[in-house]
Parts: sequence; structure tokens; C-alpha cells
Amino acid sequence: MTALRRPAIVILLVFGTVAFAVTTAACNRDRTVTVGWDPPRNMPAKYRVLVDGQVKTEIPPPPEDPTCHCLKVSIVVPSGRHTVRVDACTLENKCTPSAEVAAD
Repeated sequence: MTALRRPAIVILLVFGTVAFAVTTAACNRDRTVTVGWDPPRNMPAKYRVLVDGQVKTEIPPPPEDPTCHCLKVSIVVPSGRHTVRVDACTLENKCTPSAEVAAD
């Protein structure tokens, strides 16, 4: 039996450019959301990824992905509609947020 796959969803944001790709299996309650954004001129100390306004993960700047020349991170979220945001943060936790987008 082959699991059906939902088509990927891509949304662009302002924070440089932030793109979201969502994939999930039809019977799975969770799904993986891949977030990509343009590398900044001055790299922050860390990034925070927020789902529905709550910090999901805090990461050091990821390496540049050669396929898109962007920074990427993948996170697992429950199925359903959520908002996703990426914040660029200093060591002192002063953060600059991206736009918040809906991931269905």
C-alpha cells in the first residue's frame, strides 16, 4: 500500500525571503515544515523558530543550502493550521522577527 502525499506548500515572507515547504503523509498526525530564508549580511548569533507564537526550537545559524543559496531548518508540527515565524537573535536575546505566516 502506498501512502498518499499532500502537495508541498511554499509561502514567501519578508525577512530577506523566507519560504515554507510543508509535506505530510495522508495518515500521519504530524508533518515536517521546512523553513528557508536568505542569509543576512551580518549573521545573528542564533535563530528561534516559533510555531503559534511559542518557541519550537532555537538553533545556531545553519549552513547555506547550495540548492537555494538560503538557510534552512526543518521542524515537526501537528497537522492543522499553524502560524510560523523565524526570529534572528543576538547573544543577549534581542530578536528581530520575520513576518508570521500560516502553514496549512
